Amino acid sequence: MKISEFIWDEIVHGGHWGSLSAPAIALSFMYIVGDIRWELLAIVYLATQAVYTYNHYKEMEKDKLSNAPRVRHLRRYKKYLPLITACYSIGFFSLLFYFANKPALYLGSFIFLLGILFTRHGKHITTNIPAFKTIYTSLCWGMIPIFITVYCNLPFDLSIFLLSVFVFLRFTIDTIFFDIKDIETDKRQGLLTMPIIFGSRERCSNFLHIINLLSILPIMAGIITGILPAFAILITLTAIYTFIYLEKSKQRGVDILSISYILVDGEYIFWPLYLLVGRIIFNL
Repeated sequence: MKISEFIWDEIVHGGHWGSLSAPAIALSFMYIVGDIRWELLAIVYLATQAVYTYNHYKEMEKDKLSNAPRVRHLRRYKKYLPLITACYSIGFFSLLFYFANKPALYLGSFIFLLGILFTRHGKHITTNIPAFKTIYTSLCWGMIPIFITVYCNLPFDLSIFLLSVFVFLRFTIDTIFFDIKDIETDKRQGLLTMPIIFGSRERCSNFLHIINLLSILPIMAGIITGILPAFAILITLTAIYTFIYLEKSKQRGVDILSISYILVDGEYIFWPLYLLVGRIIFNL
């Protein structure tokens, strides 16, 4: 295998592309509130990558059917995955201990623990509680603005709530879409994910379109009431991005894995760029 191919597989199947969502969201939030702490980008990235690597290692056998490319890649260094997970975790906690205040230290550790616990117990709970996986995962991601607020000693106000709701709704779409590729595996495990509850990809896709439209309401409400800066309106362009990949996923013979791990995970990378363009436009 060529080195370039291995690097590409590692970025996509090793979880790094998805983990970049965390610093992208963090940077976007800090840009909106006007308080950027660059070390936070490394902190949230390492935490997310540690959780992803742990999940991929523990569920490797279950993922054979739904995600064969990732399993093939990770098997190349399977015996090192526990050590790699430990290194990411140590890096996360080291930075957290060094930079964070006590409330942020406790909250960051709590969110990290929530991520680890889902791999250990989350799927079992999803067999009994419909859509538990979607709600749990989206809530964890929605806590990023809250964590940053605590870390930066910012005041809690309605803007924090609106941005958290926005992130929650965006990841509701993300999580449900990812579950589409896992339908067969999840059925065998008795999981009550949203695609299984809807019973068809078309009904699930229509629901995602509705959530996609609803997700822009917190941003619009914040701007109209003056709670959020006007340039934040540009982040709603992400709804157009999502509309495009949702429609693309309906095409016959489409590679749902590529859409999930490249387009869906890549959505958040553009958020800081949208906001930068928005600030430039509104400062003209």
